[in-house]
Amino acid sequence: MEYHGKQLGAGGGASQRRLAGRGKLATSMSLRDRDMNRVVLASKDWQTRALLRAQLLDEGVDVTAVESAGEAAEDFSQSASLPGLLIADLAASADPAGEAELLAAWVKQIPIWIIASHSLIVDKNLKGRGFEMTLFRPIDVGEVVEQIKCRLERNL
Repeated sequence: MEYHGKQLGAGGGASQRRLAGRGKLATSMSLRDRDMNRVVLASKDWQTRALLRAQLLDEGVDVTAVESAGEAAEDFSQSASLPGLLIADLAASADPAGEAELLAAWVKQIPIWIIASHSLIVDKNLKGRGFEMTLFRPIDVGEVVEQIKCRLERNL
């Protein structure tokens, strides 16, 4: 990931909570209103989360940052409206396959972008899941912010 001339790699990921049983949250949800200008960032890598969040806030985007797809799913299940876009950094996840499975249950309700490392087995974990976009690390934060702004404009 690049930010003001700095490159961030695949990041680290301390162990994270297991996501077993959380897929039921997504499948039991009915279609709800979406807050089309709200973005949720899910990343265990605090640097990625903080940089993207800061840039998006600077651009006037309503953004919420959480540490995992499981935390995002919990938030969605309790919220009156869904975000206009979810960006999940699976490259920093301790369980990218589990998070991909959890997120796949939400693709009909929320556009989802995935940040992946080249080492993530794309065919097995991401292909055919319905994710709108997959970005591979390293990513340029400024470019991603521009892509997000364009996507949110399409929502309006």
